[in-house]
Amino acid sequence: AGLGEIVVVGYGQQKKVSLTGAVDAVKGSQLAERPVANVSQALQGVSPGTTIINSGGAPGIDDATIRIRGYGTFGNNNPLILVDGVTVNNMNNIDPKDIEKISILKDAASAPLYGSRAANGVILITTKRGKAQPVSVSYSAYAGLQSLTRQPEWVSTADYMRLSNEAVINAGKEPKYTEEAIQKTMDGTDPYKYPNTDWWGLLYHSALQQKHTVTITAGSEKIRSAISLFYLDKEGVMINTAANQFGLRANNDIVLSNKLDMTMDLSLNKRHRTAPARIEDVYWNLFHDVPPTIVSQYPDGTYQLGPTSRNPLAAARESGYTRDDNYQGIINSSLNWRPLEGLKLSGRLSLRENFEEGKTYNNNYTFKDYDSHATVLTWKSSLNQWTPKEEYVNLQATADYEKKFASHYFHLLVGYSQEHDTYKDLSASRTDFYSNNLQELNVGSDIGKSNAGSMSEWA
Repeated sequence: AGLGEIVVVGYGQQKKVSLTGAVDAVKGSQLAERPVANVSQALQGVSPGTTIINSGGAPGIDDATIRIRGYGTFGNNNPLILVDGVTVNNMNNIDPKDIEKISILKDAASAPLYGSRAANGVILITTKRGKAQPVSVSYSAYAGLQSLTRQPEWVSTADYMRLSNEAVINAGKEPKYTEEAIQKTMDGTDPYKYPNTDWWGLLYHSALQQKHTVTITAGSEKIRSAISLFYLDKEGVMINTAANQFGLRANNDIVLSNKLDMTMDLSLNKRHRTAPARIEDVYWNLFHDVPPTIVSQYPDGTYQLGPTSRNPLAAARESGYTRDDNYQGIINSSLNWRPLEGLKLSGRLSLRENFEEGKTYNNNYTFKDYDSHATVLTWKSSLNQWTPKEEYVNLQATADYEKKFASHYFHLLVGYSQEHDTYKDLSASRTDFYSNNLQELNVGSDIGKSNAGSMSEWA
């Protein structure tokens, strides 16, 4: 970045040549050109000293771990994130194409501005605003296939069977598989009597990801607006996993007089994800409990269970679902008055609300033996629902004065900030539903039902 570039430094802007703290500036154009799903992925590798690790990748919950200059505490090491001056919990509710620039404050110089919450660094995101120009409409889209880049190197099924024989022989027992059975398993002539199951191939596949963005900008000397909408749809590489996201942002600038102007911004976002109810069982069964010599599914739909009564394909298809909907709304308004040359008095009111609706339903499902049709195992039905809600209010007032005289530059910033955050959570669960088609709490059994609630508040 050039030394004359304007950098957002918290409650104001400075030229890069005037900075004394460690601040890194990232242009929005650097992020928009990357074909990725969210901001945290777009930020990877573009800012020195900022480490972003995505250890998950599941659709809808692929938020990365962000560390600025490593770890500074045994507790919470997450940086403070602000979008247009509003504290947010998740930067991935923003479309990378909406970002004008990002400033990353890396050292203790940010502490006087934001207090102890800035101890792990601060990420300041500035979104694009309207310009005095005729109406302009743009549309962009991309689509691509996701696939696993690496997978475990499995021993062959024949090696597995021979090694299993070696293990039981060493324990003083008869071998489990004959050479004839091993040969027939590898021939694949009778896959239901001598199975050779590729569990990985059954559970993972290439998945489609697509994103569409529409941006509308327009304005005059008095009113300028920038409106953007985006839709992201993401299938998971594991079967029966998916997520989608919808976002709307409207930034408005209004000039009331030559000394007075205001902004009025609105942001709405919804994220939805779905996954199997027993998704942890899918992972664990795949790597630990189920050998390739187990039939994944018989022609009549029956599942064979492994030595520990597990089948990852059944867990992915028959266990039920987890569905999660996250909503976020932000109203952000500011008023700026310039009574004297070099002096700007500003006030800002920000309201943010986050709401979540989560639901996990475990199906009632009976496993039967393929030959005898006798019941082998029964999964009991259960339902768990949760509805956390967060309300955040921020009031700011600042006085910013700058003056140049001769070869000197004077800058003074005085500010006041007041925050109030309320978090509430309510959850409930029941078991033993008499039908998988009736998935509401009042249908479950009264025996063992539970509910819980909590509230926290800070200011």
